[in-house]
Amino acid sequence: MKSKVEVEEKEAKSNVYEIGYLLVPTMSEKGVSEKSEAFRKMIELTKGSIIAEGKPVLQDLAYEMSIIVSNKKEIHNSGYFGWIKFEANSTQVEKIEKDLKEDVEIIRFILIKTVLEDTLSIIEKTLASEIETKARAAIKEEEKVLESKNKQRREEEKAKEKKKAAEPISKEEIDETIDKLIAE
Repeated sequence: MKSKVEVEEKEAKSNVYEIGYLLVPTMSEKGVSEKSEAFRKMIELTKGSIIAEGKPVLQDLAYEMSIIVSNKKEIHNSGYFGWIKFEANSTQVEKIEKDLKEDVEIIRFILIKTVLEDTLSIIEKTLASEIETKARAAIKEEEKVLESKNKQRREEEKAKEKKKAAEPISKEEIDETIDKLIAE
């Protein structure tokens, strides 16, 4: 049996943990977002502090996974994968793990003790990837705008040429053109 001092030390010591979770693919985008927020609140309610997270993204699975919901087996080939890295004490983590086990919208989850050090590199990579994605999207949008403007300009030039070609040529313009040709 653990002494009161051992229990207090265990509760006072805070560690870094990470939850990786896979949600059922039948959830709506809004439902996935709400579930992700519920996980954050669950951690915060147990006095844990969130360090970093990866928002859930729909991914194809390498193999089928099944869960039993209301005595029925559901098989899934894809799911929303997300993760949260947080700091908490082990007593809090036990409560979080219990709540995750009871959630029927989770296909699988893993809860591990980890280290803080690699978090910054993960965050930097995630931010760099997000910035690169946004930059590429902005460049593509700018290219579309430029192409649209160029297309409009070409159409206007063609319209001017057609209009000019449709106008009758005056005697003076014919004389000028003949003079220019003779002078060359």
